[in-house]
Amino acid sequence: MEVPDLRSYEVLSDDTELVLRPLREADRALVARGFAGLGPESRYRRYMVPKQVLTDRELRELTRVDGTFHYALGVLGWDADGGEQPLAIARFVRQRADSDEADAAVAVVDAAQGRGLGKVLLRRLAREASQRGVRRFVGDVLSSNVGARCLIRGLDPDARFVSQGDGSARFALRLPDGL
Repeated sequence: MEVPDLRSYEVLSDDTELVLRPLREADRALVARGFAGLGPESRYRRYMVPKQVLTDRELRELTRVDGTFHYALGVLGWDADGGEQPLAIARFVRQRADSDEADAAVAVVDAAQGRGLGKVLLRRLAREASQRGVRRFVGDVLSSNVGARCLIRGLDPDARFVSQGDGSARFALRLPDGL
């Protein structure tokens, strides 16, 4: 099922204008460009292994979304020439169709980090998930990834982190009402 291109617009506190829209299968090149904007440390924080490239199979899986059980939201800005520039992606994936829990992840390109984009994106992802019956996000983060832990706690101050013994922590957060 193709997800409709329902765009919305946001402005960050530094006046950066953004376009948020669901990803589609046609966005493989855009996802690859966004991945290229992640430095080695950002890639490691997101995938928890050193990762140089996304394979064709991974790009296919990352863009094969149905809008209900696998939802991905892309954030675009503009480059100096006025062309669209991928800045971030957030997604959730339900493991079971009858579940109100979904794995969630956010990645922001290095050039756009530290400006509040992750917070805007996670909040929007939570709203989209809530509208689709998701009540909790779960996922894994590096225990040392203070930024991700703060982002998660910003959405749910009572979020739980359970150490996995391998340098990562499994998180669970309740989606706030009234997003």
